[in-house]
Amino acid sequence: MAKLVGVDTELTLRPHRASDRWLLSQLRLETPRGDAVHTTIIVTRPDLHALRTAIADVVSGIREEARVASTDADFIFEVERLPSPGDVSVRFWLGEPNAVMRGWRFIAKEVDLSSFAQELEADEKGIQAPGRLA
Repeated sequence: MAKLVGVDTELTLRPHRASDRWLLSQLRLETPRGDAVHTTIIVTRPDLHALRTAIADVVSGIREEARVASTDADFIFEVERLPSPGDVSVRFWLGEPNAVMRGWRFIAKEVDLSSFAQELEADEKGIQAPGRLA
């Protein structure tokens, strides 16, 4: 389970079931204001790869910011380096494209964002498509 702990906010993303193309992923967000999101999103392995690559590029300084949208565009994730050393702004939206999407933003540490991407990769590698032997 990939967990990103930010300033007063915790984001968890856990891919847990696969077909040949799609991964069902549980997404949880909790904030001290009482905002809580517990939902399932559908992403592809290339979506997760793009997310991990974007995070790595921002953390390493290759890019100042990155934006990744899932294949069906119902999950959008953005990350941006902040002027304060080691801090990043994390933003994401959920909802149907071309309709109202709900979004959240929080501050996290680069090192925590890097760990989040590594945990996500480990989770994805542990998933086998239905009907396949490990």
